[in-house]
Formats: sequence, structure tokens, C-alpha cells
Amino acid sequence: MLGGMNTTSADEPQVSAQAVRERAISRVAAAQQSQRSRESWVGEAAAVYCRVSHIKDKDQTSVERQERICRDVVNDLGLLLGPGRVLIDPNRSAWQRNRKRPGWDKLLELARTMGIRHIVVYHPDRLMRQPWDLEELLKISEEHGIILHGKSGNRDLSDPDDRHYLRGEVAHACRS
Repeated sequence: MLGGMNTTSADEPQVSAQAVRERAISRVAAAQQSQRSRESWVGEAAAVYCRVSHIKDKDQTSVERQERICRDVVNDLGLLLGPGRVLIDPNRSAWQRNRKRPGWDKLLELARTMGIRHIVVYHPDRLMRQPWDLEELLKISEEHGIILHGKSGNRDLSDPDDRHYLRGEVAHACRS
């Protein structure tokens, strides 16, 4: 083994388990360094996600009202909301695994490919109601350091305490 690489019989390099661990530690350290002050967010790109939940939910805030609230949060933080970055899934259930949510899919694509670090949402349960949704977003955040913003505050997905809190919140939403 040279330089943290193993070779296969075809002499194709493969990353060793140690190199994978070192990269993961490096990503966590970089994410912790990326936790910056609110003032440093000014001018960074953001995306907004709005969704009306199932009709039986207590909170039936319209997507129009959610969007207004989220735009206020974007403005308060000094973030930039470019064209095509307000994503709405009206009347879309988030608890059914096979349910298509085009706005959610586009949001994940923006986070992966455009490096959108700031996602603004009325409430986290508008964004995700199932643990697999949160875990998918956490995977993307490992590379991009995503911060969720909403009317009730911020959740930095690179912060272990915020991830723990969100996992509990999503588990509660899933149970509901």
C-alpha cells in the first residue's frame, strides 16, 4: 500500500479504508470551519421550499403565505434568491415514500449541483416528514454545508446537535 491506496489485480487504484476515514474527518472539520456568522451569509444564494401538508394536519398555512414568510427570512438574512429557486409542491404529501414531489427533487438537485447552502422553509416538517428525506439532505450537506432557515431559526446540517434535533423532529412528524 502506497499513499493510502491499494491496487487491485488489474492495477486499478482503490481508496483504502483509512483514506476514506481521513476524508470523512476532513469533511467534518471543513464543515465545522464553514459554520460562520450570520453576517458572512450576506449575498449567498438561497432556495425556498413551500408545501401544503395533508388536509388533516393542523397547520394548513397556504403556500402563498409560506412563500411570503420565507422571502422575508431571505431578505432579513441578506441572502439572494435567484430565478427558479422558489420551489413549491402544492397538495403534496411528504409521508408517502412513492409520492413524487417535483419541488423537493429540484431542491436536492440545486443543493447538489449548484451548491445552494441556504434552504429557507416555513417549518422543517414542510420540507421532510420521513427520515430518509432528512438523511438524503444530510448526505448532500456533508459536501456543501447546508443551513436550513425558517421563521423559527436556523439549523446547520453540519452541526451534530442540529442534526440530532432534526432527526427527532422528523421522527415525530413521521409518527404523526
